[in-house]
Amino acid sequence: MEYSADQLNFFRLCNIVFNIVPEGLRTIFKQEWDALYTTTPGQWDDTPTSYNRFYNKESPRNQTRNRRLLGLMTSGDRMNWDCTCLFYAILYSDSVGPKLTTVVSKSVDEIREIRNELAHNKTGTMSDAELQTSVQKIKTEFSSLKLDITSIEKIEKQKCFPTEHLTTIQEELQHTRDELKNVEKELEDEKKRNAEPNSF
Repeated sequence: MEYSADQLNFFRLCNIVFNIVPEGLRTIFKQEWDALYTTTPGQWDDTPTSYNRFYNKESPRNQTRNRRLLGLMTSGDRMNWDCTCLFYAILYSDSVGPKLTTVVSKSVDEIREIRNELAHNKTGTMSDAELQTSVQKIKTEFSSLKLDITSIEKIEKQKCFPTEHLTTIQEELQHTRDELKNVEKELEDEKKRNAEPNSF
């Protein structure tokens, strides 16, 4: 099957967002956790013990509201966490989110926005200009976070993909779309629950 230039642009960005971005986010989460909790409760070591420390720092509200995400994180191994888990752990968790510097918070949130825009792309295509804009934003935010951009630049210049690699990227995109739908549904359910009058 032949892919158009715009489809290949889309796949290039998917490759960056689903393969390179999570690596960077894993680094940022550990860096932020370790800076905050070097002695107590201890540095992050990708074990269930680390996860339990993280979970115990979450408010009952976050534990309830984010039950599904927290369930995906129980191994404590950041390699098993997708972008949704990592964005939650960095931006929205009680243990890390409120303590972020403005630079880290803004940069990670900008990357989250790009990931969400990608997941909502209905056509599976992207012009050269759109690709350049998105990739430049990611490179800027990675640089702000002091993360290496070499892999991003390599993918940005890539002109063809092996078919198996495209299949994997398409599966990751579908998984992310499903995750976003779940999060949006949970948010709507939470809004409905909050809108209902309390009965005693």
